[in-house]
Amino acid sequence: MELVFYAEEYPGIHIAYAFDPVYVDGYATGAVRVRSDAATTNLDGKILANSCRIALLREQSESTASGTKPAVPLSVNMDITTGRSVEFFWPAMNFPIVRTFARQGEKVSLHVNEDSGEFFMDGEVEIRGGEIFYFDRSFYLKQGSITFAERPDEFDPWIYALAEIRERDINNEEVTIYLEANNKLSLFSPRFYSEPSRSDAEVLNLIGGTIFNRFEDTDFGTAAVMLTSDIISQFGILTPFERAVRDVLKLDMFTVRTQFLQNVLIGRIRGENLVENSFNPLDNTTLTLGKYLGTDLFLEALVRFQNENDFTTTNRIRTEGELNLEWVTPFFLLEWTFTPTHPENLFLSDNSIGLSWKYSY
Repeated sequence: MELVFYAEEYPGIHIAYAFDPVYVDGYATGAVRVRSDAATTNLDGKILANSCRIALLREQSESTASGTKPAVPLSVNMDITTGRSVEFFWPAMNFPIVRTFARQGEKVSLHVNEDSGEFFMDGEVEIRGGEIFYFDRSFYLKQGSITFAERPDEFDPWIYALAEIRERDINNEEVTIYLEANNKLSLFSPRFYSEPSRSDAEVLNLIGGTIFNRFEDTDFGTAAVMLTSDIISQFGILTPFERAVRDVLKLDMFTVRTQFLQNVLIGRIRGENLVENSFNPLDNTTLTLGKYLGTDLFLEALVRFQNENDFTTTNRIRTEGELNLEWVTPFFLLEWTFTPTHPENLFLSDNSIGLSWKYSY
């Protein structure tokens, strides 16, 4: 039996399947040929992935690991192009350390043979936004890529990622902390540095103790609230909310990184030791949204809320914004960034333009 399927209308056909060790849940448009007999089912074609969540699992399923074969093995040969709203998760979809959005138009080839256990996956996917959850903190991804060169004996993609988070030190000076990873996922061990420059000990202290350091002393209960509230808000509340906002507003990317729940709970728990209004629940909150304008133009906006004063006076929230525009031309990638911070010179110094290109050989 042989069938050919065509799907042209967005978002396409729903696909939810575990191509061990990759789990896919999303939609696809394109053409797929299906050939089937009593021994096997073959799928081959070219598809465009849309509104898709892809989990890069740390371990294979029990059936695959034990060598158990399905009743009718599946053979897949597929050329995949990333479309709108394609997300990668690692090591799990429910509690990811790495969560990224793929740039539109990236290509990956997939070959799976469940009968022989073969698994090949090749390609490089540029990252456009997302976050890395590390040291109980969410770092916003500025740039990066995931490279696949996977073989039957090893599934271990290579990740390059540059992410950042902004904090304030004990002198109320703003410090941007960068997380940089450039290794295999199994060896994921990022390095940290800051601007202005700080020692490694100071950087780790800022990451692990931003709210913690606001008190002269702490207790186990407060520390537990800090940990659990951030995890609950990050994965239990915010992730479904982000997905709903993307669907309603027709966005390709929308993320929220906040310590709102931590700020509120700790303010309640330790209220007797705090100066009135010394906490603002929106402190250290960042909203990011992005949308494709056509197929080659991508608009991204970022809004950040930070306390303006130190922790001994009444706080006021300062709003910071950033606008990024990327245009993929036939010859290069044009990037324009606008960060409005200097109205005294009509924001002229707040604009930056960059050109980049790459060769494959």
